[in-house]
Order: sequence, then C-alpha cells, then structure tokens
Amino acid sequence: IEGTQLARAQRTATSATTAPDLSGGGSLTITLGAGAPKTVNLADGGTLQDLRDAINSADAGVSAQIINNGTVNQLVISSKETGAANAFKLAGSGGLSELSFDPAATPSADMVAVQQAKDAMLSIDGLAITRGSNTVSDAIEGVTLTLSKPTDGETTMTVARNDDIAKKAIDDFAKAYNDLNTLIRSQTSYDAATKKAGTLNGDASDDTAATSASGISLRSAL
Repeated sequence: IEGTQLARAQRTATSATTAPDLSGGGSLTITLGAGAPKTVNLADGGTLQDLRDAINSADAGVSAQIINNGTVNQLVISSKETGAANAFKLAGSGGLSELSFDPAATPSADMVAVQQAKDAMLSIDGLAITRGSNTVSDAIEGVTLTLSKPTDGETTMTVARNDDIAKKAIDDFAKAYNDLNTLIRSQTSYDAATKKAGTLNGDASDDTAATSASGISLRSAL
C-alpha cells in the first residue's frame, strides 16, 4: 500500500488584510458539488457574525467561522466533507458580491483559497485508488484503512484474524451464564438443615428457571 495524497476539504476565506464590506446587505448562494444551490440572506445593517450564523443554519454542506488574524476578522467557509466532489462555489449579490468565489477560476483579491478540495490517492498492489474520504472501507474486503499522512514509499500490511476479541466475547457469555445459574439456584433452593427456602422456592413460575439451574456451568475452551 502506498499513499500519495490525503483527502482534503475546501476552505475559503475573506481577505487577510481588509474586512469585507457588508453594507446594504445582500444574498450569498452556495453550490456544493452537483447539489442544489442554497441561498442565505443578510439584511441591511447585518454583521459578519450574522452572516456566519445564517450560513451555519442553511444546511448547505458547509460551515462558517470567524477568525481574527491580528489585523482583521476573516470569515472562513469550509466544506463539511472531504473530497473533490464536495468543492463549493459562492455567488454573492448586493453587499455580498465580493464574497463570490469559484475554485475553478482565478481567485479575486477579496477571497482567499486557503485549501483545495482533494480526493485521497493511494495504490494497493500497484492499482491506483481514489476516494473522497481518508477512511477507505471498500477497497479490501473486511479491511478499513485510515489514512493519516502520505507514505514515503510502499508499506506492507498483513491481515490476520484477532482471536482475542472472540475469546473475550465467549468468556463474557460464560461468566454471565454461570452468574445467572448461581442466582437461580440460590433463589429456588431449600436448605433442609436450616429449614430455609430461597425467595422463589415453591413458586410455580420457577419450573423453567429450576430446570436451567441444573448445575451445568460453562467455561471458555480458547
């Protein structure tokens, strides 16, 4: 296995030197991949915080936050999912016209392309694989790959059965069964010497429980 590129989410921001002029309000249309456009509106007198909240409430597949870089507040808009299919376009009108952005076009001075939307790229046994996520669960049957960084070269991976998980599940079941058996016997028993009976001794509804409490116990053979 060799990983050459991680999947990335698109991230776009307003100018790092000049705060956006939102005077007069306007609208911002967000188009994520091939999905339907979603439009958010900012009323006259609205703030950058109002625009951030409107974007986050629009369910447009992107999220927005405000970061102060020491000079100005920047509005950062990011895809919620990684992969080239989750790249987005922004089309502003009115007071939001300077927020227009197309990742396929030359960026304007008003918007900054912080990070491109990218697919993960890797090869398995020499075969080129691309995925929109860094978690790849459908390339090798029964195996999930989590990509954390590009590799320096090919890496050999060995897949083996983990018996510890199965052993623990069997041990847990055996313990639970034996604990239940012990409880049933104590609650349905009768001590002739002390003439004391368990809480459920003589209860007609015990028949099944009493049969289960037959002295059989389980233990793991693994």
